[in-house]
Amino acid sequence: MRPVTPELPAFYQRYIDLVPEPDIFSALENQQKELKIFLGSIHTSKADYAYAPDKWTVAQVLQHCIDAERIFAYRALRIARGDKTPLPGWEENDYAAMAPVRTLLDLTEEIMAVRRSNTLLLMSFSEEAWGRTGTANGRPMDVLSLAYLIVGHMRHHIKILQERYGL
Repeated sequence: MRPVTPELPAFYQRYIDLVPEPDIFSALENQQKELKIFLGSIHTSKADYAYAPDKWTVAQVLQHCIDAERIFAYRALRIARGDKTPLPGWEENDYAAMAPVRTLLDLTEEIMAVRRSNTLLLMSFSEEAWGRTGTANGRPMDVLSLAYLIVGHMRHHIKILQERYGL
């Protein structure tokens, strides 16, 4: 089962395209295993490293991933439960500026906990819930697309950490 919302904004579609797996639950669980290995390989001295001026540090990228996954899951919950209230957007740079400084160990633990919690949430949805749509950030959004966004957004940022940050 793959997302099929034709009105999905291009900036979301690029994340979904990073998830070729047809089974979102396998993708979520496999990514959690990969994340544990990848995050465990990052030396603590890299937490404050940014590859260029005005770019986020490694720790800020990881905090952003946590924030985004929570927001995607929250949106999925609201839409899955039939809530038709338009959901607001969020400004990632404002969130980054307000986030406390955290250790890589703390961030890794939280990423693992958030992913496990969100996987359990998504597993609780009925077949009917997966097909529900709502509005997020002024655009149509469906539950399945949000689940794929969780995996694809993380893949996008892990790739950046590997390629631009040398991790």
